[in-house]
Amino acid sequence: MTADPDWMLLDRYLSGECTLDEATAIDAWVMADPSHARLLASMRRVWIEAATPLPAVDERGAWHALQERLTAATPAVPRSFTMRRARRMTWRSPALAAGIAATIIVGAIGWWRHADGARIAILEPSREYVAARGQRAEITLIDGTRVWLSVDSRMRVPQGYNAATRDVELTGEAFFVVEHDAHRPFRVHAGNGVSEDIGTEFSMRAYPGDTETVVIVASGRVALRPAETPAVRGRATELGRGQMGRLDQNGGVEVVDHVDVDASLAWRNGQLQFAERPLQDVVRELERWYDIDVTIEDSALASVPVTASFTNQSADEALAIIAGTLGVHCTRDGRYVRIHHDDGHSR
Repeated sequence: MTADPDWMLLDRYLSGECTLDEATAIDAWVMADPSHARLLASMRRVWIEAATPLPAVDERGAWHALQERLTAATPAVPRSFTMRRARRMTWRSPALAAGIAATIIVGAIGWWRHADGARIAILEPSREYVAARGQRAEITLIDGTRVWLSVDSRMRVPQGYNAATRDVELTGEAFFVVEHDAHRPFRVHAGNGVSEDIGTEFSMRAYPGDTETVVIVASGRVALRPAETPAVRGRATELGRGQMGRLDQNGGVEVVDHVDVDASLAWRNGQLQFAERPLQDVVRELERWYDIDVTIEDSALASVPVTASFTNQSADEALAIIAGTLGVHCTRDGRYVRIHHDDGHSR
């Protein structure tokens, strides 16, 4: 999008009818100027206001109340608008402004009715961001929160994000730099846990098959609680900078102090670091990182601790390091890898 709003595109965006490319373009436009974000927020409030059932309508009073909310929320809203069908209008005249608002409200209500006539709320569409095996992704959400999605991970942003609350659903691992808003908490739902920022930079990890949900705080504070625990002050475990919270399957939280945050988050810079990690855990990481499938043929090897660091090595180079460290053999056939002792079958 250009600096001037594309009103038809914003219309589709608010109604959930735009494509992913169009939504990405709007996100970029919003991030380019704070006044764009305020304008979009104001439009969303108008649409939601329009879709809210009212027992009685005082048109004059409703307009004045809406005008006061828009004035308070968007002091920097541009005064000139290019409306649909190439008609150009301004908000300089109260009567003309009221007419424009009435058109938007009536149109919104008219467009968004079910067959039975019930009105529905107009919210931002849900989205899903995916980083496949061997891939990572960096995302900026509409509120300015930045997300680094690790390999083989996905994040779902439900419908209505950035309205009353900001909740996302994570499968895998991600690092968040949150635009804090005391009135709209940012929460990550992953595994069996929920983490809530208190002005924070933190990572959260919960891959399928993991026995625990892990949160590491780089700065600020995070409240970690089991998913079934209500979001009530005092019911969550607060974590500070340099702390790691490990939420087990029974809802217990273990807090680890003085975590090496840089090492734990090295994956953001293309690095993998393991310190006394069981081989089976290392293998799972390598599978995600290099998009390979690894079999450990001797079950006794699975629990052998591994200390290693990889920076931009290829899959073959990483496997050679593992083999040399443990004194075993890694036999690869395409994407399939066997880790085994010398049994005469390596090639």
